[in-house]
Formats: sequence, C-alpha cells, structure tokens
Amino acid sequence: YFTLAEHDIERTQELTEQAERIAKQVFPTDLEIIDIIHIPTANCFYYHNDFRLSADKIEEAVEICRNYPDMMPYIDKQAELLNILLDIYLAMDDKAKCRDLIAEIDQLNEILIALSINSVTNPMVGNALYKLDKLKGTTAHSSHIITNGDAKALKEINDYSDINLKYK
Repeated sequence: YFTLAEHDIERTQELTEQAERIAKQVFPTDLEIIDIIHIPTANCFYYHNDFRLSADKIEEAVEICRNYPDMMPYIDKQAELLNILLDIYLAMDDKAKCRDLIAEIDQLNEILIALSINSVTNPMVGNALYKLDKLKGTTAHSSHIITNGDAKALKEINDYSDINLKYK
C-alpha cells in the first residue's frame, strides 16, 4: 500500500481529520485506527517535512497503546511506533529525544523478550500481565539502582507524577 500526500499540507490535514472521524465509526479497535489513520497521517506530514506534526501523530498513537498495558498486540504496536518516532526525531536532529526513545525502546524490548520466553514455559505470566493494573498506587523497593527506563515504567504502572529515588 502507499500513502497519498496532497501537495497542500492544510488540505492534507483536512482530509486526514475527515478520514479519522469516519474510521472511528467504522473500525472497532484502537489498533486498527492506529494502522489505518495514525501511521499514514504521520507519513503524510513527514512527506511535507512537517516533522513536528508527524511526531505528534505518532506520539498520540503511542499514548493509545499505553492505555492497554496488559495486551500484547498493543505492547508490540507501541514498540513499532517508538521506532517510527525515533526515525522522525533523527530527521529533526533532536538527539536528546532520540536518547530517551532508545532507552524506552530497549526497556520495551526487554519486556517483550521476557514475556515471550516466559509465556511459553509459565502460564502465570499471562495472568501477571492482567494483574498489572492492581499495582497502581503501590510503593516499590529495588535492590539495584533503577535506570531511567525502569523509573519511567514504574511511573506508568503506579501512576506517579514523580519517583523519589533514594540510594544508600
């Protein structure tokens, strides 16, 4: 398939907004909306060299995936989207954002690898994924120094606005 980009970015925005309204009435899952609307729309903006609009559309899709932290298709899609976002920030020459994304991608890849390995040998892994929501608002202790990626994951799981790291 290919993405048709209008020559006029305002017209492109108009058409993609219209397509999104229609798609939300037709397609039942957020995953389909991401594939049918968010990624092609970001491509259109990218072709217009409006990397900020392109990044915004992909970041919006990443946030949708984060609403489904216990569903593998959304975790997998989030990894794909973060890689797309990395390409966009490379085009923008935003090295700081690229570093943050690489750390987040590494962490997500670790999760995906661990889940795929453990899900085959341990049926409790699937059950644990469904219990992640119960961790919201809890406190945690770690016997090692927590990386920025781990701290970010803890913030998302626990819904904290900040994490108070104390090292002894």
